[in-house]
Amino acid sequence: MKHLNHFILLITISLCWGINVSIIKFAVLTLNAPITVAFWQSFIGALCALAWVSTGNDNKKYEKGNLSYGFALALLHAVGANIIANFVIMHLEVTTVAVIFGSTPIITYLISHIIGYDRFSPQRMLGIIFGFLAVTVLFAKRLSINSTLVTWGLIACLVPFIFASMNLITTQWSKNRHKYVQLTFLRYVIGATLLLFYNLLVGTNILLVNTDFSTKLIVASIGGIEILSQALLVLLISKAGPVFSSQTSYIATLFTVIFGVFFFNEAVSLQLVISITLIIVGIVLVQPKKTTFKS
Repeated sequence: MKHLNHFILLITISLCWGINVSIIKFAVLTLNAPITVAFWQSFIGALCALAWVSTGNDNKKYEKGNLSYGFALALLHAVGANIIANFVIMHLEVTTVAVIFGSTPIITYLISHIIGYDRFSPQRMLGIIFGFLAVTVLFAKRLSINSTLVTWGLIACLVPFIFASMNLITTQWSKNRHKYVQLTFLRYVIGATLLLFYNLLVGTNILLVNTDFSTKLIVASIGGIEILSQALLVLLISKAGPVFSSQTSYIATLFTVIFGVFFFNEAVSLQLVISITLIIVGIVLVQPKKTTFKS
């Protein structure tokens, strides 16, 4: 029963990550306002994180250093990755995005090798090679069809590098700190504040005026799903360990593709299947031995 619960958690987290990409695509296409969507991602995420923080008294006491780390992560996540991803998702298919974003664990361990965070391993290096082959295969056909898509694809490649940087910063943070919930709350609050100032400055439709209720609900759900998946991931790591939990990376990639096909009628080509296979093999080869944060 215990292992079944772990598996259910694993699938639930992967489902959350997978479906959120399709939800974001629907939101940005409907509103044509990627930065406004990014604000609501952070704002709703902050509200949900506040509720998460409130569940434990230990999280309410400020942990020294969390503000500076939270600010750095907010810049990378809310201002960097989310905005880039939201623009990219407007132009690329969800199935393509799934492979590119799915390379995050591979990029993380590539950077880890370079800066000396992780020891050299032939197995992990092979995983990195598989990851880059996956992206190369994905772009090969599109290069001759639509150069604009390739441009957006290259821009999309910035996102896994940003996420990888966040992983490494969180690794550094976790050496002397443990209040991950508090860090998450600060990251979302700071991100929401920065994006609020920007949206007010440029005069965007931040309140989603003249937007139907269902669209507002969909936009609001994005941040909630993000926080839910993070909370469940912390729980899963504490119960089943980081190696088992790392399987979310490739299962989420599969779910993202499935939802892209289901919601947007995207075609599943041989090229895509090969890319997915390569990226999953690559992720398996670079599985982490320990978590990047403490629960």
